[in-house]
Amino acid sequence: MSEYIILKIPKIFINLPRKDAERIIMRELVIRLYQKGMISLGKAAELINLSIAEFIELLADEGIPITYDDESLMEDLEVVDKRFV
Repeated sequence: MSEYIILKIPKIFINLPRKDAERIIMRELVIRLYQKGMISLGKAAELINLSIAEFIELLADEGIPITYDDESLMEDLEVVDKRFV
Protein backbone atom coordinates (compact mmCIF):
# COMPACT_ATOMS: atom_id res chain seq x y z
CA MET A 1 0.00 0.00 0.00
CA SER A 2 1.27 3.48 -0.85
CA GLU A 3 1.88 6.10 1.78
CA TYR A 4 1.01 9.71 1.08
CA ILE A 5 2.14 13.12 2.24
CA ILE A 6 -0.51 15.80 2.03
CA LEU A 7 0.69 19.27 1.06
CA LYS A 8 -1.34 22.39 1.65
CA ILE A 9 -0.52 24.91 -1.05
CA PRO A 10 -2.32 28.23 -0.79
CA LYS A 11 -4.45 28.84 -3.87
CA ILE A 12 -2.99 32.33 -4.17
CA PHE A 13 0.32 30.79 -5.34
CA ILE A 14 -1.28 28.66 -8.01
CA ASN A 15 -3.22 30.17 -10.85
CA LEU A 16 -4.51 26.87 -12.24
CA PRO A 17 -7.98 25.46 -12.80
CA ARG A 18 -8.82 23.34 -9.74
CA LYS A 19 -9.38 20.19 -11.83
CA ASP A 20 -5.87 20.45 -13.34
CA ALA A 21 -3.93 21.70 -10.31
CA GLU A 22 -3.17 18.33 -8.68
CA ARG A 23 -2.02 16.74 -11.94
CA ILE A 24 0.19 19.69 -12.90
CA ILE A 25 1.72 20.06 -9.44
CA MET A 26 2.45 16.34 -9.25
CA ARG A 27 4.04 16.39 -12.71
CA GLU A 28 6.27 19.34 -11.78
CA LEU A 29 7.27 17.74 -8.47
CA VAL A 30 8.15 14.43 -10.13
CA ILE A 31 10.20 16.15 -12.83
CA ARG A 32 12.16 18.04 -10.18
CA LEU A 33 12.71 14.94 -8.02
CA TYR A 34 13.99 13.09 -11.10
CA GLN A 35 16.21 16.02 -12.10
CA LYS A 36 17.79 16.06 -8.62
CA GLY A 37 18.41 12.29 -8.77
CA MET A 38 15.98 11.49 -5.98
CA ILE A 39 13.84 9.08 -8.01
CA SER A 40 14.53 6.89 -11.02
CA LEU A 41 13.23 7.38 -14.53
CA GLY A 42 10.84 4.43 -14.17
CA LYS A 43 9.52 5.55 -10.78
CA ALA A 44 8.99 9.07 -12.09
CA ALA A 45 7.02 7.80 -15.06
CA GLU A 46 4.98 5.50 -12.83
CA LEU A 47 4.10 8.29 -10.39
CA ILE A 48 2.50 10.38 -13.14
CA ASN A 49 1.02 7.46 -15.06
CA LEU A 50 3.24 7.74 -18.12
CA SER A 51 5.22 5.12 -19.95
CA ILE A 52 8.99 5.53 -19.73
CA ALA A 53 9.00 6.66 -23.37
CA GLU A 54 6.35 9.30 -22.63
CA PHE A 55 8.30 10.53 -19.60
CA ILE A 56 11.48 10.77 -21.68
CA GLU A 57 9.54 12.85 -24.21
CA LEU A 58 8.27 15.09 -21.39
CA LEU A 59 11.84 15.59 -20.17
CA ALA A 60 12.94 16.49 -23.71
CA ASP A 61 10.09 19.02 -23.97
CA GLU A 62 11.25 20.56 -20.68
CA GLY A 63 14.91 20.60 -21.79
CA ILE A 64 15.95 18.23 -18.99
CA PRO A 65 18.73 15.74 -19.78
CA ILE A 66 18.25 12.06 -19.01
CA THR A 67 20.58 10.66 -16.38
CA TYR A 68 20.89 6.92 -16.19
CA ASP A 69 23.21 4.71 -14.17
CA ASP A 70 23.26 1.14 -12.84
CA GLU A 71 21.22 2.05 -9.77
CA SER A 72 18.55 3.67 -11.96
CA LEU A 73 18.44 0.55 -14.14
CA MET A 74 17.84 -1.67 -11.10
CA GLU A 75 15.07 0.62 -9.81
CA ASP A 76 13.43 0.70 -13.24
CA LEU A 77 13.53 -3.08 -13.52
CA GLU A 78 11.68 -3.25 -10.20
CA VAL A 79 9.03 -0.87 -11.57
CA VAL A 80 8.64 -3.00 -14.71
CA ASP A 81 8.32 -6.14 -12.59
CA LYS A 82 5.53 -4.53 -10.53
CA ARG A 83 3.62 -3.40 -13.61
CA PHE A 84 3.72 -6.71 -15.48
CA VAL A 85 3.39 -9.25 -12.67
